Amino acid sequence: MVGGLDLEHYRKELVAIDIETSGLLPGKDEIIELAAVRLREGVPVEEFQSLVKPRGEIPRVITRLTGLKGQDFREAPAIEEVLPRFLDF
Repeated sequence: MVGGLDLEHYRKELVAIDIETSGLLPGKDEIIELAAVRLREGVPVEEFQSLVKPRGEIPRVITRLTGLKGQDFREAPAIEEVLPRFLDF
């Protein structure tokens, strides 16, 4: 037990989340990718991944950092479509 938390519970099942954004400024920048993997006893059992169509342009610094370019988002759904599916995951 660490800090009152039973770590054995977290070793049995957890979800690791990765979020890519167009920058770090709340209210200006936006989520451009959501991904997650569900692990049971350390073994991946389910995955979620979706690009998210940004309203604005992808800054060059973000393209260099993530490899994601504006054209990668042509067919991507909007955050309003992706977020409910991500939360259900």
